Amino acid sequence: MKSFPGYTILEVLDRDRKMAIFRGFRNSDDKVFIIKMLQDESLNLDAIAQLQHEYEVTKELITLGILQPYELVILPDCAAIIYENFLGQPLKKLFATIFSNQRRFLKNCYSNFRDFIRNS
Repeated sequence: MKSFPGYTILEVLDRDRKMAIFRGFRNSDDKVFIIKMLQDESLNLDAIAQLQHEYEVTKELITLGILQPYELVILPDCAAIIYENFLGQPLKKLFATIFSNQRRFLKNCYSNFRDFIRNS
């Protein structure tokens, strides 16, 4: 698992080829945060500028439902935004669970309907 200076990673919330999002705590005070970190292969000036822009925009948005960023960390070997923690799951994971359950439900309905027709 990826490490981040000064933080202990608890879980991976999401990951793609450009970004990884973790839940972890700050070692100095055990406060839990969300860490949105550039993946190693995406660590270039354009990606860092985009991350910095995201930080600056979200810092100005004080709205319910928008995670508040605490700090932007740019080091020679990593860059990340540290966000407040939230008790939830990424929508990608939630939708995958919902659609998986829906498929299973529809397969069962189809199977039961087919059996009903055959036995009628």
